[in-house]
Amino acid sequence: MRMVRNVLMYMLLCASTQILAQSNAMPVDGDLVGTWEGEFPASQEVSCSAYKWTMTRKSDGTYRYHGYDDTQTIIDDEGRWWVDAGHATYFETVNTQDEVPTEYAYSVSQNNINNNNVEVEFKQIKPLEQGECSQTFRFSERKSANAQPKEMS
Repeated sequence: MRMVRNVLMYMLLCASTQILAQSNAMPVDGDLVGTWEGEFPASQEVSCSAYKWTMTRKSDGTYRYHGYDDTQTIIDDEGRWWVDAGHATYFETVNTQDEVPTEYAYSVSQNNINNNNVEVEFKQIKPLEQGECSQTFRFSERKSANAQPKEMS
Protein backbone atom coordinates (compact mmCIF):
# COMPACT_ATOMS: atom_id res chain seq x y z
CA MET A 1 0.00 0.00 0.00
CA ARG A 2 2.82 2.38 0.86
CA MET A 3 4.44 1.71 -2.53
CA VAL A 4 1.18 2.53 -4.34
CA ARG A 5 0.91 5.77 -2.38
CA ASN A 6 4.49 6.73 -3.30
CA VAL A 7 3.87 5.99 -6.97
CA LEU A 8 0.67 8.06 -6.92
CA MET A 9 2.48 10.95 -5.19
CA TYR A 10 5.23 10.80 -7.80
CA MET A 11 2.69 10.85 -10.65
CA LEU A 12 0.87 13.78 -9.07
CA LEU A 13 4.14 15.69 -8.70
CA CYS A 14 5.03 15.06 -12.35
CA ALA A 15 1.60 16.17 -13.54
CA SER A 16 1.63 19.35 -11.45
CA THR A 17 5.12 20.25 -12.73
CA GLN A 18 3.85 19.84 -16.31
CA ILE A 19 0.80 22.01 -15.64
CA LEU A 20 2.94 24.69 -13.98
CA ALA A 21 5.35 24.75 -16.93
CA GLN A 22 2.46 25.18 -19.37
CA SER A 23 0.86 27.96 -17.34
CA ASN A 24 4.16 29.92 -17.23
CA ALA A 25 4.54 29.84 -21.03
CA MET A 26 4.33 33.27 -22.59
CA PRO A 27 1.93 33.73 -25.53
CA VAL A 28 3.36 34.03 -29.03
CA ASP A 29 1.71 35.35 -32.19
CA GLY A 30 1.68 32.65 -34.88
CA ASP A 31 1.88 35.37 -37.53
CA LEU A 32 5.41 36.22 -36.32
CA VAL A 33 6.68 32.63 -36.37
CA GLY A 34 9.12 31.92 -39.19
CA THR A 35 12.13 33.57 -40.79
CA TRP A 36 12.09 37.31 -41.40
CA GLU A 37 14.52 39.71 -43.09
CA GLY A 38 15.23 43.36 -42.40
CA GLU A 39 17.69 46.08 -43.26
CA PHE A 40 19.02 49.32 -41.82
CA PRO A 41 20.19 51.48 -44.75
CA ALA A 42 23.23 53.74 -44.56
CA SER A 43 22.66 56.75 -42.32
CA GLN A 44 24.37 60.03 -41.49
CA GLU A 45 24.14 59.24 -37.77
CA VAL A 46 27.45 58.26 -36.18
CA SER A 47 25.74 55.65 -33.99
CA CYS A 48 24.10 53.90 -36.96
CA SER A 49 25.61 51.22 -39.17
CA ALA A 50 24.15 49.89 -42.39
CA TYR A 51 23.41 46.19 -42.06
CA LYS A 52 20.90 43.47 -42.82
CA TRP A 53 19.51 40.75 -40.59
CA THR A 54 17.52 37.57 -40.45
CA MET A 55 15.31 36.83 -37.46
CA THR A 56 13.94 33.32 -36.99
CA ARG A 57 11.15 33.10 -34.42
CA LYS A 58 9.93 29.70 -33.27
CA SER A 59 6.54 28.83 -31.82
CA ASP A 60 8.21 27.77 -28.55
CA GLY A 61 9.08 31.45 -27.88
CA THR A 62 12.76 31.28 -28.82
CA TYR A 63 14.48 33.24 -31.56
CA ARG A 64 17.77 33.39 -33.42
CA TYR A 65 19.03 36.73 -34.81
CA HIS A 66 21.84 37.09 -37.36
CA GLY A 67 23.01 40.59 -38.32
CA TYR A 68 25.55 41.10 -41.09
CA ASP A 69 26.96 43.68 -43.50
CA ASP A 70 28.63 43.15 -46.89
CA THR A 71 31.81 41.77 -45.35
CA GLN A 72 31.11 40.11 -42.01
CA THR A 73 28.74 38.99 -39.31
CA ILE A 74 28.03 41.88 -36.96
CA ILE A 75 25.96 40.10 -34.36
CA ASP A 76 24.54 36.66 -33.60
CA ASP A 77 22.01 36.47 -30.77
CA GLU A 78 19.54 34.02 -29.36
CA GLY A 79 16.79 34.76 -26.91
CA ARG A 80 13.13 34.61 -26.02
CA TRP A 81 10.17 36.46 -27.49
CA TRP A 82 6.48 36.76 -26.66
CA VAL A 83 3.51 39.07 -27.11
CA ASP A 84 0.85 40.46 -24.81
CA ALA A 85 -2.61 38.87 -24.74
CA GLY A 86 -4.00 41.45 -27.18
CA HIS A 87 -1.19 40.85 -29.72
CA ALA A 88 -0.30 44.55 -29.74
CA THR A 89 3.03 44.51 -27.88
CA TYR A 90 6.07 42.38 -28.74
CA PHE A 91 8.73 41.60 -26.12
CA GLU A 92 12.20 40.13 -26.54
CA THR A 93 15.19 39.34 -24.35
CA VAL A 94 18.68 38.20 -25.30
CA ASN A 95 19.86 34.99 -23.60
CA THR A 96 23.31 36.40 -22.80
CA GLN A 97 21.98 39.53 -21.11
CA ASP A 98 20.13 39.82 -17.84
CA GLU A 99 17.87 42.70 -18.77
CA VAL A 100 14.39 44.08 -18.86
CA PRO A 101 12.69 42.98 -22.11
CA THR A 102 12.73 45.37 -25.05
CA GLU A 103 9.14 46.28 -25.94
CA TYR A 104 7.73 47.16 -29.34
CA ALA A 105 4.28 48.01 -30.62
CA TYR A 106 3.85 45.91 -33.75
CA SER A 107 1.48 45.32 -36.64
CA VAL A 108 1.47 42.64 -39.32
CA SER A 109 0.29 43.44 -42.84
CA GLN A 110 -0.42 41.01 -45.63
CA ASN A 111 0.07 42.68 -48.99
CA ASN A 112 -1.33 39.95 -51.20
CA ILE A 113 -3.73 37.06 -51.10
CA ASN A 114 -1.09 34.31 -51.46
CA ASN A 115 0.67 35.24 -48.20
CA ASN A 116 3.90 35.83 -50.16
CA ASN A 117 4.49 39.43 -49.13
CA VAL A 118 3.95 39.65 -45.39
CA GLU A 119 5.55 42.52 -43.48
CA VAL A 120 5.66 43.43 -39.81
CA GLU A 121 6.40 46.90 -38.51
CA PHE A 122 7.94 47.44 -35.07
CA LYS A 123 8.05 50.67 -33.07
CA GLN A 124 10.00 50.72 -29.82
CA ILE A 125 7.84 51.77 -26.87
CA LYS A 126 10.60 53.10 -24.60
CA PRO A 127 12.26 56.31 -25.86
CA LEU A 128 15.79 55.95 -27.23
CA GLU A 129 18.75 56.57 -24.95
CA GLN A 130 21.18 59.40 -25.74
CA GLY A 131 23.40 58.32 -28.66
CA GLU A 132 21.27 55.34 -29.77
CA CYS A 133 20.70 54.90 -33.48
CA SER A 134 17.28 56.29 -34.44
CA GLN A 135 16.79 53.49 -37.00
CA THR A 136 16.35 51.02 -34.15
CA PHE A 137 13.29 52.96 -32.93
CA ARG A 138 11.07 52.03 -35.89
CA PHE A 139 11.77 49.33 -38.47
CA SER A 140 10.13 46.68 -40.65
CA GLU A 141 10.79 43.03 -41.40
CA ARG A 142 9.59 41.01 -44.40
CA LYS A 143 8.76 37.31 -44.30
CA SER A 144 11.62 35.50 -46.00
CA ALA A 145 10.89 34.09 -49.46
CA ASN A 146 12.31 30.81 -48.12
CA ALA A 147 10.01 30.87 -45.09
CA GLN A 148 8.27 27.74 -43.91
CA PRO A 149 4.47 27.64 -43.59
CA LYS A 150 3.11 29.41 -40.53
CA GLU A 151 3.31 27.40 -37.29
CA MET A 152 0.35 27.49 -34.98
CA SER A 153 0.91 28.16 -31.29
